[in-house]
Amino acid sequence: MTRQISREEIERLAQELEMVEQLALSMQRQLDMVVSAIDDMNDAISSIKLVEKPPSETLIHIGGSTYVRGTIQENSSLIVAIGAGYYIEVDSNLARTMLEARMKELEETRKNLEENVTRLVERASQIRQFLGSLMRTQ
Repeated sequence: MTRQISREEIERLAQELEMVEQLALSMQRQLDMVVSAIDDMNDAISSIKLVEKPPSETLIHIGGSTYVRGTIQENSSLIVAIGAGYYIEVDSNLARTMLEARMKELEETRKNLEENVTRLVERASQIRQFLGSLMRTQ
């Protein structure tokens, strides 16, 4: 015996579907930003490994997607952002350690976001299937 679904329940499901899809889209955007930050951390760690062996020639970012060729003569210290617009000067080992710790946090965030997006997409699919089956039976 199947029970009848009221119009209000159908409308509630349609609203839930819209909210779930919007939330999934928002989380996907966050995930894209986290993946980009992870790539940036990987690039920074690779660059630190290169500059640990001076003199090394590299491209130095000067803003606006513009770079200048430069040679790093000394690698006694690097300047690393610590948040809220503050920076500290540290040796390359500590800089690498700090970036690796940040990357570990970002990887955990990435994993959580991926799981949440997957759950939301699955829920949206369930609602769509249910609403579709209702439409076919009417």
